[in-house]
Amino acid sequence: MLATLIALLCIGSDCQEHILGQYQSMDCQVHGQAYAADWIGKNEPAAKLERYKCVPGDYHRAIGL
Repeated sequence: MLATLIALLCIGSDCQEHILGQYQSMDCQVHGQAYAADWIGKNEPAAKLERYKCVPGDYHRAIGL
């Protein structure tokens, strides 16, 4: 089963949720922090990872994107 990795990233006091990708559910739960750190390093190096979560299924479809 796929899960969507979502992270709350902050630059200063400005915090936003970002959809970082889809992974197998167990991989997302076990390696989510490492996946988020890798994504931040490549895309938003100034951001701080406040928290992350693995949402079952396709989050884009669930919110209508």
